[in-house]
Amino acid sequence: MQCGAKSFLVEMIINEKRETTSVIARTQVTARKTIRNHYGNEVEIISVKENNKIGV
Repeated sequence: MQCGAKSFLVEMIINEKRETTSVIARTQVTARKTIRNHYGNEVEIISVKENNKIGV
């Protein structure tokens, strides 16, 4: 984990299924890059929101 990293909730569509995943990144852009590197370019990202809940 890097200094200044936050938790983001990424809502996306993979194989015609809607999924929500938690990603640790500094910004929303790096959260999107992390998802694309893990799942590939064919994933459709719907939203990226900062996760403010404790323990998630």
